[in-house]
Amino acid sequence: MLSQQAATPVERQQKFDHFYAELAPVLVDFIDVLGIDPASEVLKQAGQYLPYVEKALQDMAIADDEDRKWLLVRMMYFIGEYFAQQYGGYWFVNETPGSRLFGRCVVGKFSKFAKGNLMVDPFEIAQAYVDLPMPRRLSGLVAGIESGMAGAGSAGLH
Repeated sequence: MLSQQAATPVERQQKFDHFYAELAPVLVDFIDVLGIDPASEVLKQAGQYLPYVEKALQDMAIADDEDRKWLLVRMMYFIGEYFAQQYGGYWFVNETPGSRLFGRCVVGKFSKFAKGNLMVDPFEIAQAYVDLPMPRRLSGLVAGIESGMAGAGSAGLH
């Protein structure tokens, strides 16, 4: 996770480069661990994987804080890739001064929306998902974000 405390744009970019470099291998490994094949296709077709990820995780117990952190990072990557692929966006460090998400890794600049400053916070969405009571419904959470993308105001949407 990219620290919000990185003091300079250069430091934030260096942390982002590391974050982004681990995204693909960690996400593919996660999908493989869930038993979803072919795992590598999640990097091109995350939308098609959403129901399978939901089914695999809906009743998964989170034993401790370490398990929660493990799942949180992987869901952040999955959710971010889902929105990047579905809406023609990409990952970047939010450098908007005064923004609540300043310094965070976000997905935005969606080609399918005229509003150029629209962005989602995959970490915030992943936290909301991981903290849901079982059975967790990823599709409902994502649908709520998607419905808010035309306007604004959903959790994780800025």
